[in-house]
Amino acid sequence: MKQIFRVRLAQEAPAAPAPEAPMPDAGAMDLGDLGGAPMADLGGAPPATVDGGTGPASGSDKIIRIPLSNVGLILQDAKIKQNLAENIGVPGIELANRIWEQYGGNIIGDDFPNKMGERTDKNEATDEEIEVTQHQRWKRLPLGKTITDITSLDTLKDAVVFTDIGYTKEIANKAKGGGGGGMPGMASRKLDYLIRLGYNLDSDGEYSKADLIDKILG
Repeated sequence: MKQIFRVRLAQEAPAAPAPEAPMPDAGAMDLGDLGGAPMADLGGAPPATVDGGTGPASGSDKIIRIPLSNVGLILQDAKIKQNLAENIGVPGIELANRIWEQYGGNIIGDDFPNKMGERTDKNEATDEEIEVTQHQRWKRLPLGKTITDITSLDTLKDAVVFTDIGYTKEIANKAKGGGGGGMPGMASRKLDYLIRLGYNLDSDGEYSKADLIDKILG
């Protein structure tokens, strides 16, 4: 598997240094479980994404007016694709930390007990509610629920990282197919980051996780 990532590095960034250069910290990621589905079986379902389904994020972010009862809804409410587009040089793990805190989590992966949801299934959220909760997004969670009742920080990180991989690959493919002579610099560096992450996971013996990244990168 290491050889595969070495080849990817050579293809995506010919001038980049050898993989011995500093690489992302694979220990900061837990790619083991998204939404309760074991990821060790690579033939199983891909990670949940912004629409609560599977595969890379697709389509436009839209306003969510129902209780944010799962990771997919939280990411869509957080406008994940817009976030990735505006922060293309920022690692997905860092974006996940920001989103976690935005929806009532704290920096150690726990929650603030007083930051509970207020939405119910009875009525869709109004434009006024959406505006009022813009800086109190935990109120968009189901009534009486905190962020840790919905998901964990590790699971949120996994979902953001895999959405980031798909989105970066999408940008790269569009650039390559557009006759522009190569992908944008930021997208190229992000792909290099993701490839090195896969290499690092493989080096740490996390073979199924490295293989999953390789499959998503295609």
